[in-house]
Amino acid sequence: MKKKGGLVLDPLLKANPAIIVMTGNAYTVQKFLAVYNLPMYIDSSVIEFPDIQRQWAVALVR
Repeated sequence: MKKKGGLVLDPLLKANPAIIVMTGNAYTVQKFLAVYNLPMYIDSSVIEFPDIQRQWAVALVR
C-alpha cells in the first residue's frame, strides 16, 4: 500500500512482527525503522554465501 511520500507501514507495525525481512532496496523501510540492510542470496553467488550467511546470523542474534 502506498501513500504520497512512500509506503504505509502502519499495518505492518501493528502486527508487531519479531522480524521483518526486506530484500533489494530497503531504503523506504530504513527511513522509518531501525533495520539491518542484509544482502540477498542468489544461487549464482555461491562464493559469497559464507559471508552473506554470516551477516544474516549476526543481525538475527542482535
